[in-house]
Amino acid sequence: MFLSELKSILPTADQIGKLSIYRNVPSEELVELHPSDRLMVRLIQIDRLKQRIEGMLYKVAFAETWSLLNDVRFLDDMIA
Repeated sequence: MFLSELKSILPTADQIGKLSIYRNVPSEELVELHPSDRLMVRLIQIDRLKQRIEGMLYKVAFAETWSLLNDVRFLDDMIA
């Protein structure tokens, strides 16, 4: 799942510290950075990104679990 992959590449605290000098620079200055560093700068510009991703992953997992529970209830109703 894309969200799981994105969560695994989120910048570490060390990377955030090193790239934070670029957090508020204009986009024109970011062109000088390597593409992977530009991506990391963009990611650290999103407030609470890790928590947001975790919330979205939880929502997906909850929906899947709820669907399975409904399937079990449906089967129980058919058997009874």
